Amino acid sequence: MAEGEPPYSHIHPFRAMFAIKNKPPQGLTEPQRWSKEFNNFVKRCLTIDPKQRPSTRELLQDDFVKKSRGKAIIIELVSDSMDLIEKYRAEQTNRKKKKDKPQFVEDDGFE
Repeated sequence: MAEGEPPYSHIHPFRAMFAIKNKPPQGLTEPQRWSKEFNNFVKRCLTIDPKQRPSTRELLQDDFVKKSRGKAIIIELVSDSMDLIEKYRAEQTNRKKKKDKPQFVEDDGFE
């Protein structure tokens, strides 16, 4: 998001999914453009193992967040994104319902 494009956006989306799985992004592609604090924050967010990844509470205590507008910016970003998040969740739920719904063939009267 910081760089305006998702990781591996220069390749086909299906290839990008495999590339992310096999070689996940470790940070920003041009770290020199960003502050040390922001680079560290992004690296922490990209931690693959959820057991080692910092919680939201821990990330809110990160130097980058503390030196920026603090929690207010995070709250604002989440608040502004909630409609999109809920729309995405609804779409995923509808897809799952369609996938799980049994498909019946109409009886034509012949056996």
